[in-house]
Amino acid sequence: MHSTLFFKFTLLLITLGMLFVACSRDNDSNDSNDSSNAISSSDGSCSITPASGISAICYRIGDGNAITYNDTDATGGIKTYYDSSANVTHIKIDNSTNVPKLDIIAQITGTGTFATYHVGRTTSQHITTTGGYYTQSSSYTTDGGNVTITNYATTTGERMQGNFNFKLCKYDITTHVVDCTNHLWQFIGAFDIARTADQ
Repeated sequence: MHSTLFFKFTLLLITLGMLFVACSRDNDSNDSNDSSNAISSSDGSCSITPASGISAICYRIGDGNAITYNDTDATGGIKTYYDSSANVTHIKIDNSTNVPKLDIIAQITGTGTFATYHVGRTTSQHITTTGGYYTQSSSYTTDGGNVTITNYATTTGERMQGNFNFKLCKYDITTHVVDCTNHLWQFIGAFDIARTADQ
């Protein structure tokens, strides 16, 4: 009788131990999946957790605080698309009246790191809500930077994900003078955007 009770007790301990190990492994895998889903800037100052059907951009300017905008914030939408006329890809907060406009342009062909692009008027730019205009200039070497694509979208609706780090100079739209000496802004951020139709 004692041996039967001992056997049942041992079997119960083994079963409970196996359940504990299984639960621990489940929790560990969930934690790693959650962290791997986050898309972060190169310096970790801002991150985005992908949400189904929502496009978002997070960035900071210089030493400022990181700000995240998504489709519900930007009246013009947040989008990424291929521009066949200039052979470039746009990552942008488009035609919004209530948040700053941002257009990151690069010749993106897949995953990897790509230089921001400037030829003529096709250039990365930022326009503040008060009309301040910042652009990449062909006259300076201090501006510009890179976009890193970690997930490349090949068709409409797929997610384009990655991060960026680049600088833009202030542009006076009246005098057409670019000032990279006194007004050079650095943009560091990340994005998770559904690709829209080519233009």
